[in-house]
Amino acid sequence: MSKSKLLKERVKELTCLYTISNLNEHELSVNELLQNAVECLPEAMQYTEYSSGCIEFDGHRYTTEGFAPSKWMLTETNETLRRDKLNVHVAYSDDFSNQKEAPFLDEEKQMIRSIAYQLSLKIDRIHRKNELQKKQLIVKRSYELSGIGTWELNVEDSVFYWTPFIKELHGIDLDTDLKLDDAFKLVKEGESRQIIQKAIAGCIERGGSFDIEIELITGNGKTVWTRIVGEAKFENGTCTQLYGTLQNIQKRKQAELLVSESREKLHKIMNQSPDVICTVDTEGRFVEVSEKCIEAWGYQPDEIIGQPIFNYVHHKDVHKTRRAFKKIVAGREMNNFENRHVHKNRSHIPVIWSAKWDEKDGLIYCVARNGTEKKQAERELKEYNKFIETAIENLPLGIAAYSTSTGKTQLINNKYSEICGWPKEELSDGEKVYELLFPEEAYRNEIKGRILEDTESGELDRMVWEGFRITAKNGEERIVQAQNIPLYEQNLMISTLIDITEKKKMEQQLIENEKRFKALVQEGSDLLAIFDQNGIYTYVSPTSENILGIKSEHFVGKNLLQFVHEKDKAKIIRVIKNLPALKRFKIPVVRFRDVNYNWRWLETTITNLTKEPAVNGYVANSRDVTERVKEQKILQESLEEKEVLLSEIHHRVKNNLAIISGILQLQAYDEENEQVLERLYDSIFRIQTMASIHELLYQTDNFSRLLFSEIITKLTYGIDETLRGGKNVNINISQQEHELNINQAIPCSLIINEVITNIYKHAFKSRKEGSLWISIQEENGCLQLKIQDNGIGLPEGLNTNESTTLGMNIIRILSIQLEAEYKFESSSEGTIFELKFAKNIFEKELVNSR
Repeated sequence: MSKSKLLKERVKELTCLYTISNLNEHELSVNELLQNAVECLPEAMQYTEYSSGCIEFDGHRYTTEGFAPSKWMLTETNETLRRDKLNVHVAYSDDFSNQKEAPFLDEEKQMIRSIAYQLSLKIDRIHRKNELQKKQLIVKRSYELSGIGTWELNVEDSVFYWTPFIKELHGIDLDTDLKLDDAFKLVKEGESRQIIQKAIAGCIERGGSFDIEIELITGNGKTVWTRIVGEAKFENGTCTQLYGTLQNIQKRKQAELLVSESREKLHKIMNQSPDVICTVDTEGRFVEVSEKCIEAWGYQPDEIIGQPIFNYVHHKDVHKTRRAFKKIVAGREMNNFENRHVHKNRSHIPVIWSAKWDEKDGLIYCVARNGTEKKQAERELKEYNKFIETAIENLPLGIAAYSTSTGKTQLINNKYSEICGWPKEELSDGEKVYELLFPEEAYRNEIKGRILEDTESGELDRMVWEGFRITAKNGEERIVQAQNIPLYEQNLMISTLIDITEKKKMEQQLIENEKRFKALVQEGSDLLAIFDQNGIYTYVSPTSENILGIKSEHFVGKNLLQFVHEKDKAKIIRVIKNLPALKRFKIPVVRFRDVNYNWRWLETTITNLTKEPAVNGYVANSRDVTERVKEQKILQESLEEKEVLLSEIHHRVKNNLAIISGILQLQAYDEENEQVLERLYDSIFRIQTMASIHELLYQTDNFSRLLFSEIITKLTYGIDETLRGGKNVNINISQQEHELNINQAIPCSLIINEVITNIYKHAFKSRKEGSLWISIQEENGCLQLKIQDNGIGLPEGLNTNESTTLGMNIIRILSIQLEAEYKFESSSEGTIFELKFAKNIFEKELVNSR
């Protein structure tokens, strides 16, 4: 091999060693280290293109691409400090099979040996690093769990260095280090601050250490008890550093406070307890007695302490008290022992004792209660038990109690018997109950098996059964909910029963109603939708596809105005704005676009259900009325043609009546007979009245309704112009506007014509002036017409109901046609005519219900 080639081989080897030695074990894991190292192995070999590498460690293999063992393979083994073996392999491929000698150089063998050694050292360093980190973590967590942090004070610059625990305790930023004076401000002002200042100053001045307990201020402004330990470090006789620990001892302080409080409470309990608390020694003498003995027995504690307890027991109870005392000293705990105690006033008091021997203290600890209260409580308990029995007996819930061992009934209340439909005495045997309530054998066995399995499971949730079908004695079938509640310690099984027959019927009815509702919503002809106050759809029924060709889900989340014709949007916006104040609102037809962007006319009723939690919005019920609108348009066009024709007819009728009126006037000019002349003019007025109505109809846009006040005004002043002569008649007409249809306007106008004509002819005879008042009022759909004058009144003895004059006959006939009531009232001050009839309304306006 030439020197040049040999030099290149050495460079390759050194490069490989350098690369592996520079792998940073402080940043890499063992896996990462070995994976990087194995990639370097083939590059260091003289026949790199035929080389591959493998490293084996701790059960893992790290290989280069194409590695496979061959007869030309170099292996080096090394051990780590943990005795884990590291194997480094370098192999040439089978293409070197024609080689007679191993192609490995001594330098390459030495290189592999060096690599194995270096990798072992790096693995050891990684293990030590990991172990150190674990130990540090354990220490850190131990400090955190113990509530301990460390601190240092550089005396020269007076700066504190704290661990994160202490900074977090004070609520200080982790990157902040405080000066000594600022650190003192984090100590509670007063005694605590004085203690820490004195301790630090003394340590700096004299050295040594300190161990103090003070209160610090936390980040949330509260105080916490801490234990601070510190020690001074001196160099050349000068203190250069203080260091130590800080521990949160708040819980310990609280515990100490609780112990102190507990001792005080115990003393208070002993003296404030309603019972006498005392201790008795083995000789039966009082050792300690609470102050309650003053009230209970009449003695001061000092009077009975040291005295035998038997001196204060009723003589008839001394013997049993001594027996009980011996048992207690022998270690037997005794509760509710009763005897009679002798009061200082020599009265006898029943006392209930609870006592326990304490071997360690050599004392009997006793609690003595006044038995009078117990006797009273027993009486009250008896009454309460009676009340409970009465309550159970009359509960609306069926309750029965069975013995789990015998199956016999211990208790059955009235409701249980009523629900079962069987007398109590026939329900006394649990086994027989199954036969009575479940007469069908197959169903009975099914129910028994289910109850037994669920009860044996011990799971209370499984011991509730709903939907059992039971049969009453009269054969009636009922549906019940049953529940078992086991009381194992009392050998009882409580069984409850609720009749849910009606509930099940209602549930079935609800299911049917839901089916009907679903059919209406999904299969009906109307489109149902729900939207919020902003007009955003939250639900649209599937019928939208039938009506508009748009799937219901396409609407959800979109504003309804997106589907409304531009000319109809203003109408919809007004409706949405007013919806919160309305309960229900009907929208006139508007145009909605369909899937093909054609317009369909929809008639909609909106209901405000924003206060219904299940809806929480406005419900719109829309119906497609496109065909109806088209038909109405055709009818409207036809109606407009007819209205033009009808207007022309009224015009012609008015002209014809004017011609007739003119003919009669010509006749009147040639007539000399005053009586005939008067009748001719009466007829002219009547014809002119009808002509004026037809003239109004010709001028109006509405042939069904006329402005009646306008008719009255025109009619009155027409008569006044014709008949007033030299008289001055003051006319007063109410200005309220009232509408009448033509069928009522004509007869009513003719009646007014007759009345006013008669007033001008007869009321103001021999007078130069008079007054006329006309008023119309509407109340509850009825019109009330009132015509009043201040003339001479009607002739004396005139009966208007029986008068046969033409004018009265006309009034009478036309009143019948109007279904009206009328009357005349006459006096020396004038005449009043009143007419009252119900308006006949052919068109009704829609009224929005709130």
